[in-house]
Amino acid sequence: MFSVTIVVAYLMKKHRMSVESALSLVRSKRPQVGPNEGFMSQLENFEKSLQGKTHTAVIMLLYFICLICVRGS
Repeated sequence: MFSVTIVVAYLMKKHRMSVESALSLVRSKRPQVGPNEGFMSQLENFEKSLQGKTHTAVIMLLYFICLICVRGS
């Protein structure tokens, strides 16, 4: 099972989707999902970084993965 936050971040990066569009797509397949406020804030920051520098976006994506790993253990 993948974290909804990671899936949304992937869609945003790979398919150049907005956070709203990516989350809507994920919810169309799994309506019960929803990142908490902290992760939503990070996704919004990630969206801003995607509009700027790609290097920053990659760092943010790695940061998401690290957060998931730390919280999951």
